[in-house]
Amino acid sequence: AFSSATANITNSTLNGASVIINANANDNRVFDLTDTNSVTSTTSIQESLLDFLASVQLEIGIAIRTSTATINVLSTNILAADTVTISAMALSNATILNLGITVAAIAFGYTKPIATVVIDSGSHITATNSVMVTAVTTNVLSISAIDLALVSAVTQKVPVDIALAIGYAEGHA
Repeated sequence: AFSSATANITNSTLNGASVIINANANDNRVFDLTDTNSVTSTTSIQESLLDFLASVQLEIGIAIRTSTATINVLSTNILAADTVTISAMALSNATILNLGITVAAIAFGYTKPIATVVIDSGSHITATNSVMVTAVTTNVLSISAIDLALVSAVTQKVPVDIALAIGYAEGHA
């Protein structure tokens, strides 16, 4: 699955007191081992991953979020008596708290919002007051891993306690 908002305006004339064109997209989960379109050879990856996890007792949490907002103004005339506002905004939010009571807890989060406004050379924009064109991206990344190691009843020591949180964010506007 992929979250997107797109406004395509082609070979048109827009007239008004104020002309506002917005495309707003919010995050979407794009990695899911139950979704056969997410990963190539999903079945073999699932089987290998499950076998591996069963053998080492890891707790793994994954949050991967993307969004795309696009506005294309192609061969179009925009005429406004007051203002013209063209705005593409994309927000991606990956939040995960992985709590493990095993050997290790691992959390991974990734966000990638993309906002694009394209106005081709065949388009003309005229406004009495102002023209504002913006492309804005926002990343929200909150990744936590906590491993609660249990004290061994035999040795009275904590055997191994590993917690790893990895976050990666990128944005394109």
